[in-house]
Amino acid sequence: MLNDQLLIANSQILLKHFFYLLTGLLLFQSTPALASCWKKPQLPQKTATTFILAMGANTGKLEKTNSDAQALANALQKRFNVPISNICVLKNVKRYEFNNALENLQKFVRKQDKVFIYFSGHGAQVKDNNNDEAIQVKKDNDEICYDEALVIFPDIGKKPFFVTDDSFVEQINNINANMTTIIDSCFSGGMLRGTKNCLDMKSKYWFTDDKADILPKKDCPSSDVKKLKGTVYMASKEYQLAWEYPTKGGIFTTSLIENMQIYPQAELNEICDITAEQVSRKTRQRGCEQLQEPQGQH
Repeated sequence: MLNDQLLIANSQILLKHFFYLLTGLLLFQSTPALASCWKKPQLPQKTATTFILAMGANTGKLEKTNSDAQALANALQKRFNVPISNICVLKNVKRYEFNNALENLQKFVRKQDKVFIYFSGHGAQVKDNNNDEAIQVKKDNDEICYDEALVIFPDIGKKPFFVTDDSFVEQINNINANMTTIIDSCFSGGMLRGTKNCLDMKSKYWFTDDKADILPKKDCPSSDVKKLKGTVYMASKEYQLAWEYPTKGGIFTTSLIENMQIYPQAELNEICDITAEQVSRKTRQRGCEQLQEPQGQH
């Protein structure tokens, strides 16, 4: 009888330890990808260093944004000799990862450091809540202004999250460093990527891949639009869409990386100018209803 009781007690102890171990493993696996980002950044005392934050979000029908993020991070790392410890690639980036990565950069980068921020994914428009936008559409004879937004990958069981241009600009401009921001999404010229009928390519306009939509015009009164600081390279104009190749990735990102390889001695702004001309030409050749014309701010 005593042996049976000891056996039961030992079994309960083993089950308890197993439960703790299983819980620990589950917590470890659910730890944000951010845990491996910026763990030990190399910060020389006096000389400048470089950081890369590249993010993708395969929302909707997009399939290549994560490979876009990894490929561009690799290309930038090679060109600027960036330490591996200073590179963060967030695939199917979620809201907390997106915010935490930018907040951490705000904490430890210095004025002399260089920071590359990249996002590939859907762009969207959400109703403007502070009357600072220069885009309007007409709905039921009323004029509605819209913010551009990045579409962030959803948490389990939730809808995608929208990061408005106002919020994104504030987050970037709070990073005290030499900033370069590259966005491959619809409406990226207003801070953000595509339309219909571009042959086999996928539009990066959220919720409109299967709809013949009319894009808004830039005639809403603008009062206080804050712009991204530093160098900015965007995949399209403020009122344009952007495209993803069926196999290679975003047309803007793909062309940009190819030109970085073709012109290893050229300045990045020169490469982006070449890329902009190529993307405009390619979207025209592929029968796009609307051209995709990348924009830059140096």
